[in-house]
Amino acid sequence: MDLATLIGLLIGVVLVAGAILLEGDAIIYISLNSVMIVLGGTLAATMISFTLNEVANVFKILGVAFAGKKTDMDEVTNILVGFAEKARREGLLA
Repeated sequence: MDLATLIGLLIGVVLVAGAILLEGDAIIYISLNSVMIVLGGTLAATMISFTLNEVANVFKILGVAFAGKKTDMDEVTNILVGFAEKARREGLLA
């Protein structure tokens, strides 16, 4: 898992827990109607905005986000240099 993803999740949990603790009673934050509106609305808006295939691939994308795969910077540099050389020889549209 990527460190930035882990830190972001931790900050989110701490902020929500802090908000609950500041008000005193955690039960006031739990509402089935609110959960249905937020999660259902989010799902509906997502399905309106994207194709069903793209929505189905969200779990694969989440796996990539949490995998923390290391990028080989030498390989990226070589690819970009290759693009620059091709653009210089054949033009930007190549």
